[in-house]
This record gives sequence, C-alpha cells and structure tokens, in this order.
Amino acid sequence: MKALKKPPSTEKTNKNNPIAWELFFEGDDYFHSLQNDIKKAEKSIFVEKYIIQEDEIGIPFLELLMKKASEGVQVRLIIDGLGSYNITKSPVLEKLKASGVEVRIFRPVTWTFFFHFKNHRRDHRKLVVIDGKTVYIGGTNIKRTHSRRVMGDKCWRDTTIRISGNIAEQASIMFNRVWNFVNTNHLFMPVRSRRKRSILEGIEIIENISIVKRIRYRILFSRLIRNSKKNVFLQTAYFVPGIFLLRSLNRASRRGVKIKIILSEFSDVRAAKWAGRAVYSSLLKNGVQIFEYIPRFSHAKTMIVDDEYSIVGTTNLDYRSFLHNLEIDVVMHREDVAAELTKRFSADLAFSREIIYEEWKKRPLKDRILEKFFYIFRYYL
Repeated sequence: MKALKKPPSTEKTNKNNPIAWELFFEGDDYFHSLQNDIKKAEKSIFVEKYIIQEDEIGIPFLELLMKKASEGVQVRLIIDGLGSYNITKSPVLEKLKASGVEVRIFRPVTWTFFFHFKNHRRDHRKLVVIDGKTVYIGGTNIKRTHSRRVMGDKCWRDTTIRISGNIAEQASIMFNRVWNFVNTNHLFMPVRSRRKRSILEGIEIIENISIVKRIRYRILFSRLIRNSKKNVFLQTAYFVPGIFLLRSLNRASRRGVKIKIILSEFSDVRAAKWAGRAVYSSLLKNGVQIFEYIPRFSHAKTMIVDDEYSIVGTTNLDYRSFLHNLEIDVVMHREDVAAELTKRFSADLAFSREIIYEEWKKRPLKDRILEKFFYIFRYYL
C-alpha cells in the first residue's frame, strides 16, 4: 500500500461537502457526541462493535437505537459473539429485533465453539456510520470501563475519531460487506473488492477483511516506519509485534529515527503483557524508547510518523490484529491531525515511566520465565 499523497485543498476536492474531523480521548466525550449524532439520524444508523454491555453506558445506547428504529430509521447492528456474549444471551436481543433493529452476530458462541479454528477470528472493529455522512472509528467499546462518569479515575484511556463528509460513504460499504458476510461459514473473508480505494483530503479508511488486505496492513505499518525520517510515536493496548514490525522498528531506530512507544502498565490481558515484554530487550538495545502509562489502562491504538502521517483505529500491534481479527483504521496524511495526536501523546508521556535497559536487565528470573512462556503462545494472544 503506497503512502498517501499530500492532501489537496478542500475547495478543490470537496467544495460542497468538505471533510471535518474531531478526536476524542475520553469515553464520555465520545458517547455524548455519538448520542447526539444518532438522535439526528434521518435515514440509517450502522453500528459494528466488538463489545456492547448491558450497563450504565450500554443500556441507554441500545434504547436509543430502538427508539430510532421505531421512528422508521434503518438501524443495523453487528456485535461479536464472544466480545458481546452477554448481549447475545440477554432478553434485550429480542427487544432490539422487536423494535425494528436488524441484528447480526459475528460467530456466536455455541457448544461447538472450541472445535472450530475459524472461531479464533473475531470482529474487533468499532465502527458507527450515520446517514452515510458521519463515521466514528476508534478503540472505544460501548461499556462502563470507558466512562469517567461511571468509573472515575479508573476508566480506560482511548482514542476515537469522528469524520464527516463523503468518505463516510466508503465506511458504509465496509460495514455492509461484513453485514453480508456474517451469516456465512467461510473460514476466510471474501476476496478483496475491486472498488477503487477512496482517498479524500489526505484521509483513507482501511480494513483487513481479506487475506490480501491483511498482507497490505503489515506492509503499510512496516513501510511507514521504514520510510520515517524523524520520529515514530506508537501507542497500543496490546503489544506483541511480529518479526516484520520488530525488524522495522529496530532498523529505523538504528538509523537515527526517534521511536517512542507508550504501552500500559496495567493490562486486562496479563498473558499478552508478559508476551510483549519478551521483546523489550531487543528494542531497548537498538535505541527504541518504551514507556508504560501508569494512571490507568491505555486502550488507545494510534501511530504518528514524522509529524505528518497518523493512524487511528482498532488495530493493536499484535498477532491477533494482524493475523486473525477483523480491524478497521483511518490513515491520514494531515499535519493538523498529527499535531493534535502528538499533543495528546506528549501528555500521556508525562504520566508514563520509561523502561531503562540497564534496569530492565536486572528484572527477576521469574519475570523472564513468564515472558518466554507466554511468548510461545503469541500467535493466539
């Protein structure tokens, strides 16, 4: 996948419907904006979420979807059978359908669940498209852990982007592609679409729905790092990089690129955290700076390169995102977006502890054993 071209002027490319964007770094801000846009919906609401929970955040959200469906708005909801397992077994599912909400479950959990390898692949996307004009993409699920109002200072840190304009039509196509796939039994996703990629004002939405696109995902992340000249700032919830990414980071750092990675000191998946720490030494020896965010769990997935390129979406830097799960991201060649993301990255950096190689080498033997043990299972984490 080639790098994006510099964004042309709005007046020249989108005179009647320029693209506008907004970043959300806190769940409550995202929920408030999302609810307002849904309330204004006139034609369609497409929601694709890995996790929706019946809690202080999920229940009002689902009730709003039911209300809009009863008003005649087309409402389609895709939830993952594992991530949203509680919803799939709840009476609310029938209430949604009775109100007119169309619901599809991506690979439901059944008694045969563990006997099929295909169930290892989950729909990890967090996508909302409203009226084909507004799209939300990011790491935020619909659940209480993302809300400071509910959880206080223990709420998760995340990043989601809202984009309005013609590019939302592309997101609608991507949603409906998964919608049509959900009820099939194929192990692999449909072959790539022949539709021409849409790049508007330096913004492109990408997905990894096919094998070819999964390869392109790896190439894109690797190429951006390999072609970097000044700096690469990465923030991810789960960090178990494959060889291609590890090699790109080490080589870029050795040629003088400043690389900083913010991970989370706390993790809700301890096995993935131990597996990721197994590659710390390799990165630290090559000059990569690694920081662990202390205040709360950082669930954000962002990348900034040379103060120009940036990526916001659902992809973690691990085997599960690049090899298994369905993901969706926004790739941007816009200095204004990169500047705001960098500002937030710096703010998170101030509350992070740097891992120093000389100190890291002195970690207990027990930690080293756990790292090597869980790294063996990196393909499944």
